[in-house]
Amino acid sequence: MKRRYDWTVRLWNDLAHLADERGLPERTVSALYAAAVGEVRRTTYQQDEGLSRDQAIRDIQALTRSGLLTPRGNATTRVYVLAGAATEIAQAAAAAVRGPGRDPYAN
Repeated sequence: MKRRYDWTVRLWNDLAHLADERGLPERTVSALYAAAVGEVRRTTYQQDEGLSRDQAIRDIQALTRSGLLTPRGNATTRVYVLAGAATEIAQAAAAAVRGPGRDPYAN
């Protein structure tokens, strides 16, 4: 449980730093985090952040132009997944908290 918490905190902070470096609004970190744990839809991001449709579209477009999200699917099935530097950050966060494996059959 602690590893999951450590991963979440590290990932969120690193993504927030990346968004700040790229001049993106702080609210976009939630979209990046959602994409890091799977995928993000515009409608979900819009509801989670309490944004208008146009604000959500602008944010997603900015993240896509920045190379941090990649669209998948068309129209109503469109989702966005991590790309570029955001993917590297997610992998680094996972590697940082990954502990040594344990043998479940050890005596």
